[in-house]
Amino acid sequence: MACCRGRVQGEAAPQKETCRMGKPQILVVDDEPTVRAFVQEVASLCGCDADAAPDAEAAIRVMEKGDYVLAICDFKMPGKNGLWFLKEAKKRFSATRVIMLTASGGLQDASKCIELGAEKYLLKPIKVEELAGAIREAIGEGKEARR
Repeated sequence: MACCRGRVQGEAAPQKETCRMGKPQILVVDDEPTVRAFVQEVASLCGCDADAAPDAEAAIRVMEKGDYVLAICDFKMPGKNGLWFLKEAKKRFSATRVIMLTASGGLQDASKCIELGAEKYLLKPIKVEELAGAIREAIGEGKEARR
């Protein structure tokens, strides 16, 4: 099941591509390794290939080398936070959809993320079905938007 794990920042990144072996490319951004692994596993169950980055700045560097249809990012991380990542991703990679995750769900934070272009704002702990539904919805819309 090697495809489930994808790559973590620091490994060789792909040349610009949207699909690897026909699978949509997703980037998971979270400072918690267990959350990254969980989200990558759910992405795999949805038929996606997921790479990972441990922080927002590393994620932007990874995105420069790939063509991701979706990024799933934690809101609160050390250093640059998820809101910074969302702004940068939308400015530099406008076709990439973004789902935000958070353990502390403030209405103001959720509203700001949606206002800045996030597809969804999900609360941790995340249920497999909820995350899978959000991923399928985001990549489904992404495919339609690119036609």
